Amino acid sequence: MPGLADYAGYDVEMSAIFKNIGAPRYIFNSEEMSVLFSMEVDYFTEDYSEKLMTITYNDIYIDFDMWLEDMELKLEWWSIKMGSAHVQSDVIENLQSSNADKHVEDYFNWAFEFILTWVNDNEVENISYMVLPDEVPGYMKFKDISLSVEENFFKFGADVEFTIEDIGAEHESKHTYHSVHDVKSS
Repeated sequence: MPGLADYAGYDVEMSAIFKNIGAPRYIFNSEEMSVLFSMEVDYFTEDYSEKLMTITYNDIYIDFDMWLEDMELKLEWWSIKMGSAHVQSDVIENLQSSNADKHVEDYFNWAFEFILTWVNDNEVENISYMVLPDEVPGYMKFKDISLSVEENFFKFGADVEFTIEDIGAEHESKHTYHSVHDVKSS
């Protein structure tokens, strides 16, 4: 960010608060899977003692595909692009003349172009695929799950076996209640 290093220094840790702007727009149909949203990020010094800037990221468009293979949710990332950005700061000097908005937009779009290429080539867990649990211990086991994108909706199904143990027995074994009538007199 032009001017930020002049104010805060180089290689300093920062903290951030992410806020959604409006409701995201999801499209899941037979021709497209995408999410369109905007967000605002407040950047602070590491201990949140000073607000450095706010960047508004407008119209972030994520285009992807997903499908199930066995118990893995697979993802193919087609693109992540941002429409525009706006930087506001009370501490960065000459922000208006630095073309900061365009710098943020260009960097965001450039970075994600390279990141997605790497992610799609390297099968990164929790980004390229997510291993789904085959059971929730003590409660249920998944025999089969299915996922499909239909003409105008997203369909998910699961064949589960409930394995809930006798909760009452577990509860009683942990808590013993005695009545005054249970006490034998001597």
